[in-house]
Order: sequence, then structure tokens, then C-alpha cells
Amino acid sequence: MNKELLGKRIKTYHLKDLERLQRIGFLNKDINAFNILVNREISSINSRGNAILIKLDSDVNLLLNPEYGGKIFYHIDGATPQDKFH
Repeated sequence: MNKELLGKRIKTYHLKDLERLQRIGFLNKDINAFNILVNREISSINSRGNAILIKLDSDVNLLLNPEYGGKIFYHIDGATPQDKFH
């Protein structure tokens, strides 16, 4: 992830299975809270156990736990995402 993502900006995000993830407490109730990620630059990426901490500019952090059913995809500009993804 460090090789591909450091210094890049988040252009957009897509939330899938939103209601189920909110119900079990894995996702914020306010989905607009994720808008803070857009246009943020990735400054560092660290992993510890099953968690990936992505530090963004302006003191914003994104914590990912892919072992809980999620998948992380990196798409090159203009590429079409796979049909099935979380």
C-alpha cells in the first residue's frame, strides 16, 4: 500500500451494505461524515494486527479492518471497478 498510495488523494468512496454495517456498529450512523475523506492526501500507512491506519492530511485518519468482511481495491484512473466489492 505504501508503494502505490503515498502522496495520492482520495477522489471518491463507495459505501456498500451500509444498513447492515451500521446495525452491527462497524460504520458511523452519519454517512455524510465520510465526505471528510474526499480530496485528502495520504501521508502514511501503517498496519498492526488486522487493522490498517491510513493517515491523511489535516489530521484526518481512516482505520480499515479488512478481515471483518471488507475488501480494499485500488483503481487506476479510468478503470472500471469489479462488479462485486465492499
